[in-house]
Amino acid sequence: MLIGFPQLMLAAESTFFRATITEVKEEGENEFGAYQLIEVKINNGSQAGQEGTIEAGDIFRKSSSRDLHVGDKIVVRFDEMGKLVFVEKYRFDRIIIMILIFALLSILLAKKRGVYALIGLGVTILIITSFLLPAVAAGKSLALYGGISLFVITTVSVVFAHGLRATTFIAVSGIILTMFVAAGLSWLFTIFTFVYGVGDESVLHVQLAGMDNIDFRGLFLLTILLGALGVLDDVTTAQASVVAELKRANPRLTANELFARASIVGQEHIISMVNTLFLAYVGVSFPLMLLFFVDDIPVWAFLNAEMIAEEIVRTLIGSMALLLSVPLTTFIAAVWFAKRTPRVPHSHSHFSPH
Repeated sequence: MLIGFPQLMLAAESTFFRATITEVKEEGENEFGAYQLIEVKINNGSQAGQEGTIEAGDIFRKSSSRDLHVGDKIVVRFDEMGKLVFVEKYRFDRIIIMILIFALLSILLAKKRGVYALIGLGVTILIITSFLLPAVAAGKSLALYGGISLFVITTVSVVFAHGLRATTFIAVSGIILTMFVAAGLSWLFTIFTFVYGVGDESVLHVQLAGMDNIDFRGLFLLTILLGALGVLDDVTTAQASVVAELKRANPRLTANELFARASIVGQEHIISMVNTLFLAYVGVSFPLMLLFFVDDIPVWAFLNAEMIAEEIVRTLIGSMALLLSVPLTTFIAAVWFAKRTPRVPHSHSHFSPH
């Protein structure tokens, strides 16, 4: 099964199609819930122009299937028997609009640096979809390909976002050092807590797709590091800049003094970001938490469940990485700037050094 983004687009083209509803023939309810009988016309691919009748329904929400109207665009596919079936509403064009709005806001608010940040984001997406995902799907070394991907994403995205300056390379050094420590902690605590990386429902779909050669515990570790990487970018660049500004404000500060003063700022950053990480993971897992709550499962049993334990381990490892990145990056920056006086940029060029 090909997972890389370009390959995925080509593979999906043969089985999934966009279609337009030309007629709503019937509406009603059966033993499975509400349904609509709709006539559709396929718009793209090898089946363009073909028409068919589909029964669209939703067993979870009785009213949801009745929001299909003539002219609506939907996604359809052919099942194993060659029957045309309804998949869901077509929303990809609206997602593209949201992406464009996000890009426009980034450019308007951050100007040239917003453009560079978007380029870095594009490189990150390219690495994940065209290098990392195909390698993982093929059963190749998670440590090797994951490590290469994390290193390239770190260096390229941070450099594009923040420019070729001393604080950037200090931030990259802090991230890489922190990621090594986080990798060790992830391996240690997944074993310690008996987490195997199979608690997520999506893992079942991966197994059903025939990818049994994947080390799911290793895959879980990789997802932890990928999640932590995005937060570390913010923290490390901020700490490196704090040290640089302290040195510029008072060139007589020693390495110890720079470290002590910048750490105060870092502590405030940590307090807010740890809570942010927790809320981010709660936001993703909240429907699952609701399910456990409704079923009246004891708290200890709820926290003991692997699907919840994985999120707890993920949150704690990400938070530990965040905590460690502050002193590590601050130490590197303090040592670097202690014997140097950062130069004031002569212009606002993106690649001006500190």
